[in-house]
Amino acid sequence: MTDVDGVALPGVTITLASPALIGDTRTAVTGADGRYRFPATPLGSYSVEASLNGFISQALGGIRVSIGSRMAANFQMRLGVQETVTVMGEAPLIDVKGSSAVQTTMAADYFQGLPSARTNAGATDLLGMAPGATVGSSDRAGGVTGRGGSQFGGTKNGAQFSFDGVNVNSSEGGEVELQMDFDNVAEVNFGGIGAPAEVGGYNGLVMNLVTKSGSNELHGQGNIFFRLDSFTTQNSDDPEFRRDLDNEHQWHLDVGGPLAKDKLWGYGSFRRSVRNFATELSGGTKGFAHRNQLLAKLTWQASTTDRVTGQISWEKEDALDPADAFITPEATLAPYGLWRIFMLDYLKVFSDTTLVEVHSAFVDADRADGPGAKDIHPDTDPSNLLPAGHFDLVTGVLSESPGFFFDRTRNRYQVNVALSHYADEFLNGSHDFKTGVQVDVSPTRTFTGYIMGAYYVDYGGEPLYRYETPAQDDQPENRQVSGFLQNAWTFAGNRVTINPGVRINWWQGCGQSVQDAVTGFPALTVDHGCLFEPKMGLAPRFGLTYDITGDGTTAFKVHYGKYYSQLITSMYLAPGERLFQFSEWNPDIGDFEIVETEFRLPGDPIDPDIEMPYFREFSVAVEHQVADDVSVELTGIVRRNEGFLDKILTNGVFGRVEATDPVTGTTYNFFDQLNANESEILITTPSNLNLGFPFDTFEQSRKYWGVGLTVEKRFSNNWQLTGSYFYSKTEGTDDTAFENGRGSALGPSNLWTNPNQHINAFGPLEDDHPHNIKVIGSFRLPLDIDAGFFYWFQSGQVYTREVNFRGVRSNGRSITVFGEPRGSRRLPNQSNVDLRAEKIFRVNDFSIAAGIDVFNLFNAATPTRVVREDDPFSGELDFERIRRLRFPRNIRLGFRIIF
Repeated sequence: MTDVDGVALPGVTITLASPALIGDTRTAVTGADGRYRFPATPLGSYSVEASLNGFISQALGGIRVSIGSRMAANFQMRLGVQETVTVMGEAPLIDVKGSSAVQTTMAADYFQGLPSARTNAGATDLLGMAPGATVGSSDRAGGVTGRGGSQFGGTKNGAQFSFDGVNVNSSEGGEVELQMDFDNVAEVNFGGIGAPAEVGGYNGLVMNLVTKSGSNELHGQGNIFFRLDSFTTQNSDDPEFRRDLDNEHQWHLDVGGPLAKDKLWGYGSFRRSVRNFATELSGGTKGFAHRNQLLAKLTWQASTTDRVTGQISWEKEDALDPADAFITPEATLAPYGLWRIFMLDYLKVFSDTTLVEVHSAFVDADRADGPGAKDIHPDTDPSNLLPAGHFDLVTGVLSESPGFFFDRTRNRYQVNVALSHYADEFLNGSHDFKTGVQVDVSPTRTFTGYIMGAYYVDYGGEPLYRYETPAQDDQPENRQVSGFLQNAWTFAGNRVTINPGVRINWWQGCGQSVQDAVTGFPALTVDHGCLFEPKMGLAPRFGLTYDITGDGTTAFKVHYGKYYSQLITSMYLAPGERLFQFSEWNPDIGDFEIVETEFRLPGDPIDPDIEMPYFREFSVAVEHQVADDVSVELTGIVRRNEGFLDKILTNGVFGRVEATDPVTGTTYNFFDQLNANESEILITTPSNLNLGFPFDTFEQSRKYWGVGLTVEKRFSNNWQLTGSYFYSKTEGTDDTAFENGRGSALGPSNLWTNPNQHINAFGPLEDDHPHNIKVIGSFRLPLDIDAGFFYWFQSGQVYTREVNFRGVRSNGRSITVFGEPRGSRRLPNQSNVDLRAEKIFRVNDFSIAAGIDVFNLFNAATPTRVVREDDPFSGELDFERIRRLRFPRNIRLGFRIIF
């Protein structure tokens, strides 16, 4: 705060006003240096007024406070007496204190006007709109998905999803666990490039979602969105992709308001969604997915310095996959899910320079993929159990049962404590210190196996093979403690800010495994103790931001950081086959004979010197406020993954075998492990070991670099827009997807147990999409019509011809290798346009809206996945057959009541 000559003005009264504040306003007084501060301000839209006797009062409106932002509202006050407050310009767009780049924030009034999925995946679908993020598979109705994509060279499970400050990723596989109600979200923020030390546990992006709260005024909405069978067109002649039926209905109701004005606010919501679906291949049977969601939230301003927030979220899903020409009704799956979150937050403001925040939560997620015909949970009456599954090679039909079951529980207990302190005129500048501790304990359970312990392969209705693996019940527990210290040190006339920080991580994985009996082997229980204890991880961060023009409109940012991946149980105790037995039918004796048996105790040994995987990132950005409502950012990003965690074959004895591809005539020289039944595995950091032959020339790698341009126009003159273009390259030998064990995305891969995986291993990775364009906008048209659109384009997905050789290895198993350099082929480019329009009718204090969404406007039929394996010995060359196709054009209607 200064006068027109730039002299600091102390004693100026600053009033902050917003409906987001309990009590509506806050006040502060500038110090001797003219500075003022409002710490821990809830997100929302604010106005700031400055007044001092003898000076003309001034105000600034439309300041949007978002997640983690630090916005500056500066005034130059003039002498004089004037009762009318002068409104000066627009609110700032650029954070000139932080060194993070590609930060994008969407408020509810923005993304509610966009054509977005609103599906059972909920608000997580908004990740597909983030600049630079690749769009996941689009083989469903209603726009893009937040799952199945990658961000800035990260793995498919690399995004971190934060729900009101709580991590809701799966502690087993790392993917998003909770499906958040789209209509509960007040704001979504995408970050992770140049993130401060407070943030860790990801290798893609960080998606922060903040739910709505009550206010001093009663408010709420009710809506219904629906899509009928007739609202979906066809874009294929293949019965597998032609829609026989696909409809969906969604209902939502929420209400918020004061339970005690200026003291206690409440917010609650209910959502139900029902979807029915089937293709022509289903032969008249249909699948369904039903989901109910509840949320209740209380905000209590206990005093002017104490705020408590409590929240409960509950979701339940019941579903059934459709039968079709190749899956009989008793072999279908019936997915089930139950999610619960309990949160309690406390904010203590000691002064305008010091505050403490405490976040605590319990997340409970129960999922199951069981047979649709009957329940096979271990508590079920044994007389009600299904038989084993049978797959017929001649007809291609799966019958009797699905063949497997998969029950899992994913829990999280989290406590995060952070202390913030602001020190002005200290060490020749001002400092924003933040330090804290984050504790996460995540017990999980994964119970999976073959139904009745076996799976059968028939030939024309006659028995052929039997595969046996016992049911295995893994019960690992992740433990993580992280401490961080971050500073924003501003000096040189408030034009230079450096952001030094450090994050210290400690991890531990413990647990036990229970394995059922199988032919010739008794049931067993293995207590692993705490088998996974990586080295303590030190993650330094350093950023610099320079306010080039000195007025907060142009900033140069550079940042370096080290970021560790999230801890998941698949790193050290992954579900899978520990005991495998293969039998072949002998017609002479009328029974199966055991051909091969492999047995390993659950849980592989782990190197005590193992490291957690991480990536190093360097980013540089220039951000410029072109006009009062437009900003442009040019960003360069380099990421390099290191410290891979993987399985190592420590006792392999190898021979050489040759085989020729009958399609191309190429002869391959393979490694044949001669002691496959005696394999000894060690989970470790491969770069720490001198592995020797045959691994000595192989380098495990995953690298990304990209350059992007982002343009943001905030709402003014009845329209707003966000646009981005990124050109990038993602390459290496460790894939972003866990495709045939060639990537460590979900835990240890097969790269160091099978040297044949090294053939043609280097090249563009699965999520290499060099060109990525997104344009999102909304308009307020005459006659109270709101319109929005979402256009995206990305290069097609790469794939590689894989060749399956049979009868080559000494143990009779096949060998699958890349038959050409990785990434030699690319699917067609993808582009899409989605539209939304809504007519609003205003009736007193109510608004009634009727809207329409159109997805895949031009009815593109772009393939998004094909069969990659070529098995010339099977007699059926299926290579490049389309496995996944863009969902056809579809329309959704909706009605809303807002009060």
